[in-house]
Amino acid sequence: MSRFFATISDSESESESSEEELLQPRPAIGTGAFQFSDDEEEAKRVVRSSKEKRYEELTNLIKQIRSHKKNKDMSKMLTSFEDLTKAFSKAKLVIDREDSGILPIFYIRCLVEMEDFVQEQWEDRLGRKNMSKNNSRSLATFRQKLKKYNKDFETDIEAYRENPEAEEAQDEDDQSSDLDDKDDDDDDEFKVENFKKTSISSDSKSKFARDEADDSDDSYWGSSSDEGSSSSSDDEKYAGNLAAKFLKKASDKDTEKAGEKKKKEKKEKRERRKEEEEGEWTEVRDGFRLLVKPKMFAKDAEINHVVVVKKLNEILAARGKKGTDRSEQIAMLQELYNIGEAHNLGPAVDVKIMFAIVSAIYDYNPNIATCMRNEMWSKCLDNILNLLKKLSDNPDLTIGEHIQEDSESFDAPPYRIRGCMLTVAERLDEEFTKMLQGCDAHSPEYVERLKDETIVVSIIEMLQEYLSTRGNSGELCRIYLRRIEHVYYKFDGIVFEKTDEDKNDQNSIELMDRLCKFIYSKDNTDRIRTRAMLCHIYHHALHDNWYQARDLMLMSHLQDTIHHSDVPTQILYNRTMVQVGLCAFRHGNIKEIGRAHV
Repeated sequence: MSRFFATISDSESESESSEEELLQPRPAIGTGAFQFSDDEEEAKRVVRSSKEKRYEELTNLIKQIRSHKKNKDMSKMLTSFEDLTKAFSKAKLVIDREDSGILPIFYIRCLVEMEDFVQEQWEDRLGRKNMSKNNSRSLATFRQKLKKYNKDFETDIEAYRENPEAEEAQDEDDQSSDLDDKDDDDDDEFKVENFKKTSISSDSKSKFARDEADDSDDSYWGSSSDEGSSSSSDDEKYAGNLAAKFLKKASDKDTEKAGEKKKKEKKEKRERRKEEEEGEWTEVRDGFRLLVKPKMFAKDAEINHVVVVKKLNEILAARGKKGTDRSEQIAMLQELYNIGEAHNLGPAVDVKIMFAIVSAIYDYNPNIATCMRNEMWSKCLDNILNLLKKLSDNPDLTIGEHIQEDSESFDAPPYRIRGCMLTVAERLDEEFTKMLQGCDAHSPEYVERLKDETIVVSIIEMLQEYLSTRGNSGELCRIYLRRIEHVYYKFDGIVFEKTDEDKNDQNSIELMDRLCKFIYSKDNTDRIRTRAMLCHIYHHALHDNWYQARDLMLMSHLQDTIHHSDVPTQILYNRTMVQVGLCAFRHGNIKEIGRAHV
């Protein structure tokens, strides 16, 4: 074959193949693609109001909280509670607009349930100890946040707690009325749709319409047969005993009475549980709730030294731990002291518990820089006076820091107790100074607090008398210094008015001489001796004893060593030098004023 015919045949084959491609039939589109199912025809877009959306969001979060409550998962419960508060803040606008600001009952019920659950978990101390660290921390945070949040709904919560069944019944009535309104709207819509339908003429009825009518007739007759079969089944149910079918059944009144009885039993059970949780009535005075006396022991328990000391150690074991209620701890110690005193367990047990009470009062204020409250201050004074009286009335009772807890003796004399009364008195003196610093010097409160100085000084004098027979020289120097610091700055007019008849009476000059000279000879620490000497010089200068004050200052050589002392001692040195200068001025020794201030 020639090349000419070959090219023609190739072109013809290509053209034929292209024509075949063009003539290939496309797949037919079925009628089913344009048909809609019955579900798609009946499906309608549901339009919900903003109230329904917000309420649905709240109910879903409440369900989550209840499920977490069953599992006692406090961290997730805290997270869901925070989400619930945010959702309610969004729904609040809708509630104010549509419900006139009336809160939904289900939300108040949820707050009450959470409050009861958190309170129950918080009172269960054993359960809190067994909680994980995360759950315990979440419980404390959740309790604070819920307590703060529920303050805005106090009236609604109280109304719900007084009569929860009536509130829930009202809520159900409101919901049922809403449903009835919704059904009425549906009926109206149905009627409107009927009015909107176009009438179909009899001529235009097709064969299919006639068939549908026939089917509807068949369905009608079928329904009657169903009714007959249902009636026959009712007869078969009584198994031939048709008399039972017509017997009188429980009326609506009887069911209502049974429901009311059930509600009454539930209410009594709830009140009984509430009384068990709350205990006895608590006395309220001046707006403060007084703590209920805790039950320390069982009714039939034998109270002896071992049991009381063991209970004391249990209470003290919680001291300083996170979450410990300090006021409750003081109340428990006070109750334990009353029990020990009622059973005559001896002075050793009473003194041991009183030391613990005073320490708990000192620990009540967590901030060391601030002063304690007035009621705690008065309670502290009373306990320390009672403690000193116990110690002075029982000479066979020995206390000291050197006594170990294992070697303490409570049963029989001589009693031995670990404790230091001198430390208690020193801390009391420091707290008194802080209370004066915390008051305004021009206020009546400052004057009231100054009156307590007589009690503080009397405590120091009682302790001084107690330590004079039982204490060592170091303890006596410490208590003497406390006494000196309450005397040195006060002017005593008896010094200038003393006559021969009053020689037996000791004035402040003689008292200072006796106390300071004891410290000069017995003290082994520089600080106590330095402060006693400065106070002694100040007191001489205050009473115009110029030469005594000057000689003490020169012999002490305090000018060379005072810069090594602590800040309070340096402040006392400056005040003393000012008083010495004033004394020199009153005596007319002008040149000595400059020397005193160099």
